[in-house]
Amino acid sequence: MATLPILSTLKGSNGPAKPVAYVRDSQPGRYELNSMPRTLSSNSLHHWPMPDMTPPHGKSTMQNLKQGIARCKALPFQFILIAGEEPMARKTHEPEYTPEHARGGVKAELPEIETWENQYHGYEITITIPEFTCICPRTGLPDFGTITIHYLPGKLCLELKSLKSYIVAFRNIGIFNENAANRILDDVARACKPKWAVVKGEFSARGGMRTLVEARYPRRK
Repeated sequence: MATLPILSTLKGSNGPAKPVAYVRDSQPGRYELNSMPRTLSSNSLHHWPMPDMTPPHGKSTMQNLKQGIARCKALPFQFILIAGEEPMARKTHEPEYTPEHARGGVKAELPEIETWENQYHGYEITITIPEFTCICPRTGLPDFGTITIHYLPGKLCLELKSLKSYIVAFRNIGIFNENAANRILDDVARACKPKWAVVKGEFSARGGMRTLVEARYPRRK
């Protein structure tokens, strides 16, 4: 079977197409790629017949190509690339999350949590808030979850109406889930000064991942 010369083009991402010459041979062999551009793919080749490329000194294009193929081990298709390598442009990495995102909502102004005087001692209180909502500071999309406040009261107990107003205010705050749970713990501890407290945030799955945050007071050193 005669060797068939073909002229093709490589479409690069950073410049015009470059010519590529390869041949098909009936002998078994293997691919040999010289200076292969990294942008080469099966979808980037478009073929048309090769024009007259007869070099000087009386050598034909076919002879030139056969001499190059002779160095290859045989496969049904053999390639000799005559285009130089075109390096890909380096992409500058810009972080998706900034320090402003990390600090978002931590110092935001929220309604005050009120308290009332405790009349008993030696008992625990658990408050469950199944409709907690806040905003992702990076995407602006809402996050949903359940907040559980579990504490041992000292002299003061949390007043639930003011606590509800405090929790609802988070729906307009851009804050990470981890920061939300810790912010609630700090505000609860500051308001009623419990002997101990645990705030647990169970957030709905996003991207196939579910987040569980548990913050404790007093904090471990």
